[in-house]
Amino acid sequence: VKWDGPSAGLAWRCANSLLEEQARQRWFVRATLEVFEVYNEDVRDLLAVDTRPLNDDGTPKPSMFIAPSCRLRWFTKDAALEAAPVVEGLTSEEFRTIGEWELLLSDALQRQRIAQTSMGASSSRSHLFVQMSFTPVATPQTETVMMFCDLAGSERISKSGAAGQTLTEAQNINKGLSALGN
Repeated sequence: VKWDGPSAGLAWRCANSLLEEQARQRWFVRATLEVFEVYNEDVRDLLAVDTRPLNDDGTPKPSMFIAPSCRLRWFTKDAALEAAPVVEGLTSEEFRTIGEWELLLSDALQRQRIAQTSMGASSSRSHLFVQMSFTPVATPQTETVMMFCDLAGSERISKSGAAGQTLTEAQNINKGLSALGN
């Protein structure tokens, strides 16, 4: 993944800008990252540690690692504010530099569901969410949270050649996108 330059995504540019400003202003901020996907109507933590047993060479034994499911609920801190969706049980990783942020996100993206279809070699099979939180050390009751979403594109089943599990994924992607439009 190429992170910087003109093709850098919005999440990278925001994280980089805030970290640069933090250094320039000498703010002391705790920055954390959570990454999850909505796959087949299930929320999956993409920063969860792979706990499969290891082979002698240090690679995971060949069994499917599935990131733990998380729970989605509506939450508000103040009765005067509208409730917002919150995902409980996510792995939250602290980062201090843009390099650490890049490593964490790269690791998470390795776990995102992708598949080959007639439409492309690496078609996302889930909606991806990247959440960054910045909490000042001096005033921890104040927190800035940014959520970025990369929605999987809708697919014409007839053109994608989807079958079996890939067909189920495509149907769930389309159903989720339709729900957003309603």
